[in-house]
Amino acid sequence: MPVQRSRELLRRERRYQGCLLALKLVAAWRLGAAGSRCGPRAGRAGLWETYNETPGGMWGIYAAKTREQQRTDDPVGQQLLEAFLAPKLFGYRALIDPEFDGTFTLRRIPELAWTTKSQYLVDAQLTGSLSSGLEGNGEDNLLIGNAGDNQIDGRSGHDTVSFQGSRGEYQFDGTEEGLIVRDMVEDRDGADTLVSIEVLRFTDREVSSAEAN
Repeated sequence: MPVQRSRELLRRERRYQGCLLALKLVAAWRLGAAGSRCGPRAGRAGLWETYNETPGGMWGIYAAKTREQQRTDDPVGQQLLEAFLAPKLFGYRALIDPEFDGTFTLRRIPELAWTTKSQYLVDAQLTGSLSSGLEGNGEDNLLIGNAGDNQIDGRSGHDTVSFQGSRGEYQFDGTEEGLIVRDMVEDRDGADTLVSIEVLRFTDREVSSAEAN
């Protein structure tokens, strides 16, 4: 009896593994594993939302351009996406081009076509030395400035700004515009103005914005 039972459990395990493999293969096809810009995955990432030459995405090959359209035009694909992918890019830090000049936002702004993609980011870091701005969204964002003097606005959520030095290497000044954090080490973090930021992360400790102020 123990031998027969072990064989039955082995057969069940093999059937389960076979079903799981089949599901993964189907999901890989539906998610566009052959390329990150394919089908449902591209629609979920906002890659085709501003494409207006055809009704659908992928030059009209795929029915939907946005997540909202996927729910009605491809509900099966939408269910697979939700089962395998997080709603936003948690755990991924976007490095912003050093030549970007302006305010990089993680919010969807209809007038800015590129925000169809950036709205799904959670963590972002400015690079280079331009005094650009950085703006969060409704998530708990991790925002990091560059060597310039940055304006960093977390907006809603419980947001953190990270710095490259220890707390004692910075000066703090509360103003009407926000909390100014000035790096005393040259050519590193600059002087950043923080708005709607809850946590300041240094290499040796974290402090609340209220404590720093």
